[in-house]
Amino acid sequence: MIQAHPGISAGAASLENQLVDECVSAATAAGHPLDDGEVAKVRAYVSQAGSTITTSMLREIENDSPIEADQIIGDMMRRASSFSLPAPILSMVHAHLGRSLQGPFSTLFDWTVENIDVIQNCQRSYDAREDQIAA
Repeated sequence: MIQAHPGISAGAASLENQLVDECVSAATAAGHPLDDGEVAKVRAYVSQAGSTITTSMLREIENDSPIEADQIIGDMMRRASSFSLPAPILSMVHAHLGRSLQGPFSTLFDWTVENIDVIQNCQRSYDAREDQIAA
């Protein structure tokens, strides 16, 4: 989830707690109610300024490694949606972590650069055909 940093603002703590609420609601709706004491512990470590606890996802981000945004955040988001539960914070986090698409898009970009002449020739042929049809 989200790790608190020194100087955390009240707004960020509120977002972190909303994220916890969304996850707890989804788990409860799925028949897996969480112990209030455990939820309180999670709230404490995600919102405590200077916390040294980090998640594997944060470590992956810090190491510029592939992250499991869709498998973790996306899964929780889909679970909330399946119960018609609002999950705006999960959705925002999932969209923000979309950088996991950088690898595939980078590959597509590289392929495009390598094949730009072929692509442009195909575009010209298509445009010429469209011009002939229109005439």
